Amino acid sequence: MFATIYLPNFYLQAAIRHHPKLRAQPVALIDASEKKVAIIELNDAAEKAGITKGLTPSQALARCLHVV
Repeated sequence: MFATIYLPNFYLQAAIRHHPKLRAQPVALIDASEKKVAIIELNDAAEKAGITKGLTPSQALARCLHVV
């Protein structure tokens, strides 16, 4: 028997866990280990601001100046 737990945006949730004020703001997590730095996880506020996975940080800032 196996069990699966789905934790959406786990790394992002772990990163903002101790900063409750960030939960309501647009927040995106980037992967800087690749040649092209890109957003890999984002919260609902960032999605509503027009940010999507795969954008570069500068593209995300162009869509929403308040993204963290």
